[in-house]
Amino acid sequence: MKIISASANSGKGKVEIPVSFLPLNWDDTSPSVLKKCARLYCQIWQEPPWNETFWEEERVLVDMQNELSRTNAAGFIAVYFRALNHYEADYPEALGSGKAATQKLLMVAGFSWGYAVSLPELNEIAGNEQLAFLFQNGNDRVFYIDELGVAKEQRGRGIGRELTSRLLRDAQAQGMKLATLRTDEQALAARRLYSSLGFKELPARDERHPERTYWLLPQ
Repeated sequence: MKIISASANSGKGKVEIPVSFLPLNWDDTSPSVLKKCARLYCQIWQEPPWNETFWEEERVLVDMQNELSRTNAAGFIAVYFRALNHYEADYPEALGSGKAATQKLLMVAGFSWGYAVSLPELNEIAGNEQLAFLFQNGNDRVFYIDELGVAKEQRGRGIGRELTSRLLRDAQAQGMKLATLRTDEQALAARRLYSSLGFKELPARDERHPERTYWLLPQ
């Protein structure tokens, strides 16, 4: 388990907030953590440039279960503990049993997951056949990074980089030779991150979301 810390400003000066990285697995991750992950998902995708206000937690949970159950699926989350606020301490029943006794609450700071896809599956995701060339030279599957998200208040700490790096290492350990993903042209932080990790932007756009381009991590 890797733990990173960063200084955060508070009324009393700077405090260290450690973040831990854990595998995200539908069968082994607790339901409460999965729900927190789904809640964060909804919050993130409401932000620009995505502006996807239609997401609901239950729908996200269904998608998570389906995607984390796919071939060669892998996922990771970043978590940290925060102290209970006055309301949570005074009304522990709002948190569920046992929470007030610890005086700390587990929070999800970020998430990432992906899975292997075949040519027909990637064509379905992209809505076109622009990525067919990835399956040349005997490649029957490539690793598709489906999601990466970091809570707004936790950004700038290297969490997205660590989540993506862990996902790529897992994919490589499973024998995946190529990794691809898509992101919005206006998602500048994400584009900088992927570029710094070695991804190259492809001349391929998503059919349903033409403002989103595909990226490839070469061998």
